[in-house]
Amino acid sequence: MRVHPEFLTGQKLPKESVSKAIWKHRFEDIRNFERYLTRNGTVVCKFFLHVSKDEQKKRFLERLDNPDKNWKFSANDARERGFWEKYMEAYEDMIRETATDELQGMWFPRITNGSRGCRRGGDRCAGFLGPALSGSQSCEEG
Repeated sequence: MRVHPEFLTGQKLPKESVSKAIWKHRFEDIRNFERYLTRNGTVVCKFFLHVSKDEQKKRFLERLDNPDKNWKFSANDARERGFWEKYMEAYEDMIRETATDELQGMWFPRITNGSRGCRRGGDRCAGFLGPALSGSQSCEEG
């Protein structure tokens, strides 16, 4: 996975951690942390909520067309849209590298072009983990 050096600089990371192996180490740390949480009784539900490319375009145009939404528009958003495929690759890498067994950090990716899609992600998590939660809060109640 690649990242712009200026992004890493802006994060004020220790110089020794900014190497070619930064993502390998970060993903390993995430997996280890989730393993620790699971061993200590925490149910880890990870959600990746995003809008489709078409929905993003529709929302950008609404921001331009609607004076009440103009303040939400940024030229940077339009510029970043040109990197859509690279962002998708990065998200896929992140999910693949941090996906662990079912009760230790399972991912629930969701295209959320509307708020209903967003809520259904929680339903799916609670339904899948229902027996494992047995008396604990479900993902929706948390």
